[in-house]
Amino acid sequence: MTLPARKTGDTYATPTVPVQPPPPPRPSVAPKVKLPPPPPAQRQHVAKKFAIESWTGQGEGQKTVVYGGSGLGKTTLVTLLQQYKDRVVVVGLDDGGRLIRHGKTGDALLHVPGIETFQDVRDFLQSDLLVKGDVVVIDTITKLEELSLPFIFQTIKGDKGATCDNIEAYGFGKGYRYLLDTFRLVLSDLDALVRRGVDVVLLAQMSNAKIATAEGLDYFQEGPKLCHYNNHSSRLEVIEWADHVLRLALHDTTVVASGPVQKGGPTKGKIVGGEVRAIYTEGQAWYMAKSRTLTDPIVSYEDVLDDTIWSLIYGDKK
Repeated sequence: MTLPARKTGDTYATPTVPVQPPPPPRPSVAPKVKLPPPPPAQRQHVAKKFAIESWTGQGEGQKTVVYGGSGLGKTTLVTLLQQYKDRVVVVGLDDGGRLIRHGKTGDALLHVPGIETFQDVRDFLQSDLLVKGDVVVIDTITKLEELSLPFIFQTIKGDKGATCDNIEAYGFGKGYRYLLDTFRLVLSDLDALVRRGVDVVLLAQMSNAKIATAEGLDYFQEGPKLCHYNNHSSRLEVIEWADHVLRLALHDTTVVASGPVQKGGPTKGKIVGGEVRAIYTEGQAWYMAKSRTLTDPIVSYEDVLDDTIWSLIYGDKK
């Protein structure tokens, strides 16, 4: 509205402007609180049903370790298993077995190509390729322990998250504990195979290890060439795990002839000697050997075709 021009003495009322009511207060919003996830449902423990029965190991495989110096015939001995088991499958971690043939049939060994790493070995052992009646041979577990080192360096970090490139870098004694724990993974894989009826033969090189005793001086003992560091000993772990630990070595056959002189025989008082290969099943202080079933302390292996040791372990040929 336009007001007329104001004259002297005229007065006008000031237009009233309506007052807007204040806006309603905004409702307060509580801050969002991130609630913790609900606890996982607790599974009720259900106890197994147990029974008592004869412990015969029927249907299960046997666990054998054969150790000895290079060139004494460890892999050749394995070829003789073909007469007792359905298949002998070799995990060849070195290439020595490629030239070995069965002494009678000339057959080559069955092997698993493509196994190059520690994880490769575990993947094969956990596969379904091995069945009841087979024998799996690892040639050698000495080499397998070497392959476990890169696996440890890739999967286990040092104290400050740093990558280690040698076993000592983990700190005093820690690396050897990791080495033993890693080696136990393979033994657990092998135990699963044994329960399925697969026999296991582990070949190893030979070395000396210092044995600490509480009752006298420490001494050296021959055994499988594996780590033996204080209480972290893959060597002792394998020995305790196995049913048979067989020492393949030279046996002294020296004989001092006595009695009357015999035609065609040794002269009285003459020393007739020599060394032949033999398999030891019973240990002494200076070398390790054992068997849960064999009673003969020494078994013949002078002839590379002599399969006496397998006949004693497995019985009749197939």
